[in-house]
Amino acid sequence: MKKKFLSFTKSMEAFKESISLRKTIILLVITTILLLGYVWTRTKAVELSYKYAKLSLRERSLIDQPPHLRLEVASLKSPSRLTSLSKKELKLKRTPQKNKIFVKWGDK
Repeated sequence: MKKKFLSFTKSMEAFKESISLRKTIILLVITTILLLGYVWTRTKAVELSYKYAKLSLRERSLIDQPPHLRLEVASLKSPSRLTSLSKKELKLKRTPQKNKIFVKWGDK
């Protein structure tokens, strides 16, 4: 009887150790998953921070551009530039005065 009791207690101890080992493994797996999740979120936060800084610089450069662009538009629209382009590239000529027709508008 004593042998059976000893074998029973040994099997119970082995069962308790296996449960304890399972709990430890499960705890380690859960901890690893949580740590990986934390590291991933921090990595994404840093990545988004860099993206935000880059976009802020781009926004600042775009905000600073309008005076330069206004000057460029004014130079592109200048009558002297348009006249020279029409003569050189499009081979246009000034219309002679005799070919011009003036239309009266209204009662004046």
